[in-house]
Formats: sequence, C-alpha cells, structure tokens
Amino acid sequence: MQRSSWTRPTAKTMRDMLHIGAPIFAELFLVSLFVMVDTALLKPCGTTAIAAVGLTAEPINVLEFLFFAVQTAVIARMARASAKNDRNAIHAIIRGYLKLTLASAALLAVLTGVFAVPFLTLFGGTADTLPIAVPYFQISLLAFVCRRMYGAMATILKGLDKPQWSFLLNLIANGINIVGDVVLINGYGPFPKLGALGAAVATVSGCAVGLLCAVVVMRDQLRAREIRIPLSDWLRSTWRETRAICTEALPMAGEKVMIRLGIFLSITRIAALGTTAFAAYRILISLQNFAYLGAEAVATTALIFLSKAYANHDRKAAQDAFSAAMVYGLAFSSLCAVLFFAVPGFLMSCYSDDPQVLSEGVRILRIIFLYQPFQAVALIYASGMRSCRRAGIPSIITTVGIVLVRPSLVYLLAGPLGVCGAWIAIMTDEIVRCVLLFALRGKMWRQFTDAPTPSLAVV
Repeated sequence: MQRSSWTRPTAKTMRDMLHIGAPIFAELFLVSLFVMVDTALLKPCGTTAIAAVGLTAEPINVLEFLFFAVQTAVIARMARASAKNDRNAIHAIIRGYLKLTLASAALLAVLTGVFAVPFLTLFGGTADTLPIAVPYFQISLLAFVCRRMYGAMATILKGLDKPQWSFLLNLIANGINIVGDVVLINGYGPFPKLGALGAAVATVSGCAVGLLCAVVVMRDQLRAREIRIPLSDWLRSTWRETRAICTEALPMAGEKVMIRLGIFLSITRIAALGTTAFAAYRILISLQNFAYLGAEAVATTALIFLSKAYANHDRKAAQDAFSAAMVYGLAFSSLCAVLFFAVPGFLMSCYSDDPQVLSEGVRILRIIFLYQPFQAVALIYASGMRSCRRAGIPSIITTVGIVLVRPSLVYLLAGPLGVCGAWIAIMTDEIVRCVLLFALRGKMWRQFTDAPTPSLAVV
C-alpha cells in the first residue's frame, strides 16, 4: 500500500461508521458522567468536597487501566472472529474474558479497600480531603466491580456489532446515578442528606442495575446468534483463551501502566500546589475527558472496522475506514477546541463558583484548545496499529511521551506557572506523540499489505 493513508471515504463507510460509532461515543460519554456528575452536583458542598471526589478519580482509573487494555484486545479479537462467523472462537473469548474480569476486579477491590488510606495518600490525599475521599472511595469500589462486569459484557456486544445495547446499558446506569445523586447528596424526600457519600451510594445503585440488565441483554443476543454457553462450560478451564487475550493485550497493558505512572508522577506535583489549584485541575480534566472520549469513540470504531479488514485481507476497506475515522475525529476535536476557546467561563461555572478556580480554569482552557486535533489523530493512528497487531509501536511512543516528556515538563513548569504550566506540559506530550505516530504510519500500512492468513486458533 502507498505510504499515504488518505483517500476520500465512501458515503457508505461514513454511514456505517456513524451507525457503529455514535452509540460507542454515547456510551463512553455516559461512563465519564459518573465522575463528572458527582463533581458537578457536589458544587454546593464546597471546594474541599470537589477536590476529595476528584482525588478518587485517578486511583479508580488506576484500577481500571488494565481492564481497558484487555477490552481493546477483546474488541479486536471479537471483530475478527465475527468477520469469520467463528462461533467456537466467540464462545471461548466470552468465557475467558468474563471469568478473567470477575476474578481481577474482585481481587483489586478487596485489596485497595483495605488499604484505602495509604492508597489515596499516594495520589495526593491530604488532611483536608482524606476524611471525605476514603469512605467515598471504599463505597465506590462496589460500583467498580459491577461496572467492570457490565463493561466487559458491553465490550462483547461491541465486537458483535451491537454497540447500541452498550449505550442503553450505560444510559440506564447513569440515569439511576444522576437521580440518586440529586436525592442523596441533598437529602430530598425521606432520604438523609449524605453529601459525598450519597454520590457514592448512587453510583453503586446505578452500576448494579446496569449489571443485571447486561446479563439479560447478552444472553438474548447470544441466543439470537445461536451461541449457548451451558453452566458446565463456565466451570471448565479457559486458560488457553485467557492466555491468548492477555498476550494480545500485553503491549497495551504495558502502555496503560506507563500512562498511570506518568500521571502519578505529574499529579503528585500538581496536588502540592494546594486545594484550590488541584480542584481547578480536576475540573479541567473532566472537561478535557469529554473531548478525549469523543476521539476515543472514533478510534474504537476504527479499531472494529480495521480489525475486520485485516482479517479479510481487504486493504481498500482498511484505507476507506481509516479516512472516514480521520474525518470524524478531526471534526469532533475541532468542535471541542472551539467550545474551549469560545465559552470557557460557562464551562467552568458548571462545576464551581470559586473565583480563583474560575479564573485559573478560563485561562487554561484558552490554551489547551490548541492540541485537541493532535490528540484525535494520535488515537486513530494508535487504533490502526493495534488492529493489525502492531500494538507495540503506540505503546512505546506513549511511554516516551507520558513517562518522560510530561512529568519532566510538569516539574519544570508547575513551579513558576502553577496549574497552567502543568497543562502546557500535557499539551506538549500530546503533540509529540501525534508527530511520532504520524512519522511511523508506514509500518501500519505495510502490515496490512503483508497480512498473513489468520488461523482459527489465533483469531
């Protein structure tokens, strides 16, 4: 294939990607709402409560990062198996993935719940924030287990080209969470006023209902494809498939470890700037996550299309899907950039009334709008490489950017420039990663050109 990866995408590919990608974006947005809504609705509780709940977001992300790596590998494997209509492979992937997810999530929840105080202290917990953050975090761990299980089922549904069900599951869970937040944080009706603890209880309730619904939906979707998994099969060993999933996820897992390490190194420096500065940083992260999740939805959709093209040796379809993903990714990231630059005051006021927090946030939003398109392009190139089993390339590049470039610049710039300096460091990291992935794009397309015929054992 030619080095240039751009062609004019067909109208059919654009429609197909929108059909698959819109529910994925809605799902990712709804997932992000758990922390965003908790943060926004805690506004009357003050800056300390916002900072405390924001403090727990990063540790929960640390717990979830390996699951996201496995999720990406499973989406690719399910897409390849679905393209070949290999029911045995689908059967094995589902059993191995769900058992791995349940065992891992339960173990991590127990360990971090017992050691919640030192765990949160590692991420910048202080005497002001820990009394609120620790009980909130411990209750939220129940939601973590439920969310990871119904998230695993949603991943399976994506691989079966049914992302709309994943969206509906998250819509139900978030609806319950939002209503619960309003009622339990403020103490409406017969319910006591629980503040931050009420937000955690509402999240657990929403995730538990989401899990129950996911079980029913997945069972029905598998039956529609004439895939039945008897109880006896769940008791059988799934070591071979679990090992295959973990092997494919290993480069991405290493990447996620490096991401968390880089963020940890950065966040400890930012937390030292004070409660107000840290609250501003967490609000900006919530806003930035919206832009990131849109680009991630496009990248995930590209992963599904490109994995199928790789399995079917269809180079033209791969290039068409990649170009369509670029159109959607750049359009969405440009829209977010315009909003960050044009209405930063309104966006910040949704989270806080603190004049210092608002002033800092408005100034920074008018800087970070610059790197939004770079972030989208980098995510799409990374998905393209993962679809054709070249996940090591984006993993190495991410490690260089987020472990070396970002923390070094945060420690260099946060002192004289405060939170603004930290975001300049983040922007530099994102742009450097985009440039490196773009420079190595030829390795991805050569892999599509020389794609071997995949056997059923490695689908």
